[in-house]
Amino acid sequence: MSTCNIEAFNLIIKLLEKNYDTHLNIIWATIGLLLATIGWILTSKEAKEYISQDTFVKKITMFSITFMALFHYFLLFKTQFTSNTLIEKLKFLLSDTSEKLIFDGNHIFIYEITISDLIIRSLVTLTLFIVLIILVYRCTAQKAYSDKQNVA
Repeated sequence: MSTCNIEAFNLIIKLLEKNYDTHLNIIWATIGLLLATIGWILTSKEAKEYISQDTFVKKITMFSITFMALFHYFLLFKTQFTSNTLIEKLKFLLSDTSEKLIFDGNHIFIYEITISDLIIRSLVTLTLFIVLIILVYRCTAQKAYSDKQNVA
């Protein structure tokens, strides 16, 4: 491998590593935010009352959650697309006959984000987004239930 190819190879590996770290940071930050928000809504009477006091507040909250989810998935797909692009560049770089021993076409790179990785990780956050939307949607029913208990 020439010096230029070695530098390009190292650059692509560094870019793949950074992209992979970004991908995981997006997922873990979103999971943390969603778990904290779900916990807050489950445990805070004030939060439930605030969300349920006005349909406009509830609609804005649900819109915000939906927008966050769409933006989250846009970023995940972007990192997966970047991973694919970099892997293709790496394959092209290593397509010399002298480099066939290094890359056989079936090799899975540690920093590659496959479509199956994307789907599995997306399903985790999708589940949490759905739970959060259901909790926000049901805030009215929970308030009415607590009012019935106070009357009795």
